[in-house]
Amino acid sequence: MFYCCLPFTNDFHSVVPLIFLALYFINRYQKRSLSKKIHNHNIDVFLPSAFVASNRRGKMVLCFTWVIIYFTAELAYINFFGTMYSSLKPGFSATELHYINVIFLTSYALGPFLNTFIAITFKLQNIILFNYILVTFSLIFLFFGLDNVVFVYACNFFLGLGYGPICPAILAFTEMNLQLNERNVSVYTFICGAGWLVTPFIARAGFDLLGPYFLFYFNLLCIPASFALYCIARWWLFHNSKKFSCYIENQTNLKVCP
Repeated sequence: MFYCCLPFTNDFHSVVPLIFLALYFINRYQKRSLSKKIHNHNIDVFLPSAFVASNRRGKMVLCFTWVIIYFTAELAYINFFGTMYSSLKPGFSATELHYINVIFLTSYALGPFLNTFIAITFKLQNIILFNYILVTFSLIFLFFGLDNVVFVYACNFFLGLGYGPICPAILAFTEMNLQLNERNVSVYTFICGAGWLVTPFIARAGFDLLGPYFLFYFNLLCIPASFALYCIARWWLFHNSKKFSCYIENQTNLKVCP
């Protein structure tokens, strides 16, 4: 009966928005005060609006552009790698495609789980860097090792490990540096959802124009481009953080300004 009323409830991406809608009325979001706690000191310093609002819109646009470029490349591979492998000459058998699918999606789910423990020891920027390197080298090795099915399995395993944690890390990085509110997170979620709409059109045009190797070219173009945007965003936000540290020093007489 419930399935008849909501025919798409078997799709995870249809259930989650309904859960968030219910939570909006059950436990509505409470705005936080703009403050930061100084590391190693039990002092809570008010964060002036100048530090939050300074070029904030430009920084948000930069981070969201970083998100959509990366996420579109990731979705293109996730949704169409089966089409790519089956179109290669010689193509992979149905059994081999099944194993590739299972291996990739398993490691894709395993990646964020492992990174929850890695994040205890390593900084967020190091996790992002490591996973970008893992994805890039996995794509390159995969491109030159398509004639060996075992090598394809191994590369897809490491590719899933690299892809899985990057999107959550991007959101954590943006939240940590720009103090996202509910409106910003809504835009972020919309951008990620828009990737699901855009990738089929990109993939169709790409396969028609470049053949089955399109996914490799597309990912090897978008992954470095998104990493370059990350480096720009990190530099921009770090420059602003230095000014905030100097502000803390003036307010508290603690030596925190680099």
